[in-house]
Amino acid sequence: MTARPVQLTRSAAARIFQHIATSCASALPPRRLVWHSREIPTLGVRAGVRVSRSGLTLLEVMVALVILGLVATGFLETFAGALRSTAGARTWAQALVYAEEGQEAMKIGGTARMANGDTALGGGFSRRIAMRPWREGVSRSTVTITLPDGARFELDRLVAAP
Repeated sequence: MTARPVQLTRSAAARIFQHIATSCASALPPRRLVWHSREIPTLGVRAGVRVSRSGLTLLEVMVALVILGLVATGFLETFAGALRSTAGARTWAQALVYAEEGQEAMKIGGTARMANGDTALGGGFSRRIAMRPWREGVSRSTVTITLPDGARFELDRLVAAP
């Protein structure tokens, strides 16, 4: 004679499982009873080993790194813009110094002698001084500084006509 498998309903199987679990409860460490294998067991002592789930998952770490990278990129762009602005301000300040120097040289050396062609200056700058009549007895002296990138800076001053 062969043994036939017995078909149990779900509630009958649950009662049998409950009976077995309660009768063996003294021999097993305390746990939550699990019927479905998809259910996650509780954390705690399992076979004498403490299980801890504190910490971060790989996905959480990667998301944090992406956010940190975006913030760092924003700060670096801000610093790069500030550096470009500082370099531009330094160039224009140097052009102003060269233009004022040309005006002062005209005061000391005379207007007729200083009005000449382009003069090469340090750092790729060049200077041109021009005299134009403005009104009777007054001339307009213009000092034009050409910057290394091709931009121009002009400084005008009214002087007595030569």
